[in-house]
Amino acid sequence: GSNGLDVAFDSNLNRIVIAYEDQGTSTGKAIVGTVSGSGVSSTITFGAASTFLADESKYIRLAFDSNDNRMVIVFADDNNATFTYRTTYVIGTVSTGPDAITFNTPAPINGNSDTYEPPGVCFDASENKILIAYTNSSYDLYVVNLAVSSGSGTPGTASSYSAGQEHWPRAVYDSVNSKCGVAWATNTGTWPISFSVI
Repeated sequence: GSNGLDVAFDSNLNRIVIAYEDQGTSTGKAIVGTVSGSGVSSTITFGAASTFLADESKYIRLAFDSNDNRMVIVFADDNNATFTYRTTYVIGTVSTGPDAITFNTPAPINGNSDTYEPPGVCFDASENKILIAYTNSSYDLYVVNLAVSSGSGTPGTASSYSAGQEHWPRAVYDSVNSKCGVAWATNTGTWPISFSVI
């Protein structure tokens, strides 16, 4: 998991999902867990791991789409061993008895646009879309919405929010004001932090 892992909660089935890169095989995997008990006596049990990409998978982020009840994994794949690490998404469906997750086919968010850092990902409950903030190889910051319906994803057009030397975007949903926001750092020497309401 040194190249990235993330965890999210499926509020539909009350399950924990952990997505990670298997260090032995460099493949992208996810595993579903059930928490039981209470307090210090709580335990978690896991089902079998499932592979979402049988290739190198880096910079993994997770978000649960509570409208379509799907788990969305956003990560960087190596673009068929060309090592350009494009930003890619895959949609997972969690099931129980036993705990498991199945996936559709991974797809790039914005063609072959390179990325070398983890994206920011959150579910926008007001728009019922996944917001993804990512940087390209020039460290320009882009934001794109992903609509999920019946387990399939449709990305919108990526919008540029800041050009050059933007790093480490993180996204959050403000449920009071029904807006997503993105924070990032800019490499100007002092690394100021910016925040934009999307």
